[in-house]
Amino acid sequence: MQNDYGFLLATGPSYPTTITYNNIINNANNGISGISSNDKVKYNNIYNNNIYDIGARDAFIQFNWWGTVNCTEIEEKIDVYGEFAYYEPFLDSPYPSGKPRNCAEGKLLYKGWNLIGYSFEE
Repeated sequence: MQNDYGFLLATGPSYPTTITYNNIINNANNGISGISSNDKVKYNNIYNNNIYDIGARDAFIQFNWWGTVNCTEIEEKIDVYGEFAYYEPFLDSPYPSGKPRNCAEGKLLYKGWNLIGYSFEE
């Protein structure tokens, strides 16, 4: 998916959406916007989008390749506009060959600050 906006969801939590097995790269704005708690975003390659790779509200966005294994760089490309976004484990290389990996301290990414969290199994 390569255009101005990769995916822009406007369905809300009553209509869950699943986004899997995509290359969402080089978009002029965000790669994905509008992810909420009931949506599933996993097994995608999401990176190199101009503004953010993903915009998420209270979402579990695990098992994706973010173009890096550097947790700080991943966090800089996630727009958390709800309370949290949990991106771990993430893939250590592009899907489909990437393996699950966590940051050393296992962080839960909160809007404005971070807290140590726990890894959730798929």
